[in-house]
Amino acid sequence: MDDFAPLFDRSSKQTVFDQAWVYFAEAAIELEQTLGVPIERWTEMTMPQFGIHMAYGIESVMPNPNKLYYRVTDEAALLLVRQATESPDAFDAAQMIAFANVWNGEPLPACLRAFAANLINRTTQRPKQQGGGVKNLFLRWQIYSACQTAHDLFGLQITRQDYEEPTSAADLMSQLAEEFGHPYSYNTIRDWFKHKSYVEFRRRCKLATYFMDEKYLIDLGVIRRPR
Repeated sequence: MDDFAPLFDRSSKQTVFDQAWVYFAEAAIELEQTLGVPIERWTEMTMPQFGIHMAYGIESVMPNPNKLYYRVTDEAALLLVRQATESPDAFDAAQMIAFANVWNGEPLPACLRAFAANLINRTTQRPKQQGGGVKNLFLRWQIYSACQTAHDLFGLQITRQDYEEPTSAADLMSQLAEEFGHPYSYNTIRDWFKHKSYVEFRRRCKLATYFMDEKYLIDLGVIRRPR
C-alpha cells in the first residue's frame, strides 16, 4: 500500500479496504442523486447521455413532456465537436444535440451547425468503433475509473496476484458492484486492466476520465476553457 495515500486514516480502527468501501459506496449514492438515475438502472445509461448531463456549458431544456433541446455555449460546442473527431461517444452526443435542436427549431453554436450540415452532406463520419463494445460502457467505466481512484486515494493495489488476499481495488469494486446489483467478478475487472482484448475499452475510459478531469478544473476555476 502507498504510504502517501491521501485519504487513508491511519488512526482509524477500520482497515484501508473498509475505509475505501465506505468512501466509494457514498460516492456511488451521490452520483446516483446527481444523475437522477437509480444505480440499478446504470446499465441503461449511455456515455453520450452522461457526457451531456455532466458537461459544463450544456443545459438540457424540457419545457414540456414532448420537447427536449439543449442550450450549448460556444466553448462547450467547440470541445464537443473536437472530441467527436476521436471519440464515438462524443460524436453521438454531438449528433443527439444537433438533432434535438434542429427538430425543435432551437439555435446551435456555429461549430455545431457546421457539424449538423456535415452530417446531412455525409462529409463527416463517426469514428470507427474498434472493440471495447458499447454494452454497459458507462457502468464499466465507473468501475474501472473507481479502481484507479481507489489506488490514488487509498493506496490499494489495482489488481493482485491470485495467491494474495482479496484486498485490491478490483476486489473492492467487484464486491461493491455486486452489493449494488451489478455482479462483476474480480477476474473480469482484472482483465479490463490487463488483457489485450480490452485495449480499446481502456482508451475509451481514458478519454472519458480526461473529459471529467477537465470539467472539474473548469468548475474550480483553475482553467477557463477546454485545453
